[in-house]
Amino acid sequence: MADNTPSPRFDVKDALKFMDEVKKDFGASSQEYEAFIEILKGFREQTIGSNEVVTRVSALFHGHPSLIEGFNLFVPIGQVGGSPHRHTNQGAA
Repeated sequence: MADNTPSPRFDVKDALKFMDEVKKDFGASSQEYEAFIEILKGFREQTIGSNEVVTRVSALFHGHPSLIEGFNLFVPIGQVGGSPHRHTNQGAA
């Protein structure tokens, strides 16, 4: 039976809260935080696609399950590779 529950909506406050979590885990001036910002910029400028964003962020957040969980909230199921895909720490380098 299909789940017709609407997907949650996130606003700017949710995104900023998540950015604060990333900053807290890595440090605002860390290479990891800067790499995350560059990934987001690349996506916004359409120089990288959603699959590449997911690949890069999954590798970057490896070992940080709460960040991966938070990132998953912003990636709609089915958007990545056309399948219901969620990212985990498993198999990330």
